[in-house]
Amino acid sequence: MTDTQRVELSLPVHIMLSVLVSGANCAEPAGRPTDISPAGVENWKAQWHQFNERLGKDPIFQKSYQTFRKTRELLVAACSEALAGVYPEKKEMSLLRRIERIHTEIVEPYVKADNPDPRKIGIIAFYLLQHLVETRTIIVPEDSSFGKALEFMLPALSPWEGSTEQEIQDYEALNRSAQKQVRKILLHLQQEGYYKYIPIPLAA
Repeated sequence: MTDTQRVELSLPVHIMLSVLVSGANCAEPAGRPTDISPAGVENWKAQWHQFNERLGKDPIFQKSYQTFRKTRELLVAACSEALAGVYPEKKEMSLLRRIERIHTEIVEPYVKADNPDPRKIGIIAFYLLQHLVETRTIIVPEDSSFGKALEFMLPALSPWEGSTEQEIQDYEALNRSAQKQVRKILLHLQQEGYYKYIPIPLAA
C-alpha cells in the first residue's frame, strides 16, 4: 500500500472525529485555558464547574457523555490504524501532518463559519464516506473501530424523532447542499492527488 493510499484510508476517519468534536454538546471544556488572563482562567474554571455539576446531576447528559467518550475513543483508535507500525516514527508523523493539513482544509470552512451548523459537515462527511464505500475505495468492517464508531454517529445525522415539517424541510435542504459540497470536496482532493480514479458523484 502506498503513502497516498494510507492517507486516503485515514482521511475519512479524521473528518468524522472533527464532526464528533464540533457537534457534541456534551464534550468536556478544554484541558487548559486558551485565554491565560485572570478573567480567562476564571471563565475556564467556571466552564469546568458547570460541566462537572451537570455530569453529576443530569442522567441524560451522563449517558450522552458516555456515548461521546466511547465514540471518540473508537475514532482516535481508528485514526492510527492505517499508519501504526508501518513506518518509522518520523515518517509516520510526517504523514499525520499531511492528513491533518488536508482534513483541516475540508472541515474548517464549515466549523469556523460565522454561523456554523455542525450537522452540515456531518452530513457532508457521511455522503463522502458513502461514496468512497460504494466505489470500493475503502471498506469499513462493522467490527472495526471505525465501524463501531459509525454505529453511534450515523443516527445523529438523521432527522430527529418528532421533527416538525419545517425542520424536515430544512434537513432536506441541508442534505441537497451537502451532496453538492461532496462533489466540490472530491474535485479538490483529486487536484491534490487523492482519490484520483473514482468518479465524481452525480448531482442529486
